Amino acid sequence: NLKEVKACFAIGRTTSKEVSISARSNGTINVQLIMEKMRGGGHFTAAATQIESASIDPIKDELLKVLRLFMNDAKHE
Repeated sequence: NLKEVKACFAIGRTTSKEVSISARSNGTINVQLIMEKMRGGGHFTAAATQIESASIDPIKDELLKVLRLFMNDAKHE
């Protein structure tokens, strides 16, 4: 159910040497903090990062790790 989606992340190659992540939220999750942990930035509801990488997979794995830490921290607040 899309009504339950609070944030989304799109990962893709933007150049032959760069992978980008675009993050958006409905205002309940601060995607700026998440992207800052991945060397990016932006605003509370819209943020992004660009990372030099030969492959999308390690960037995806890093994002999942950051998301797990972020969600774990949110449970303890």
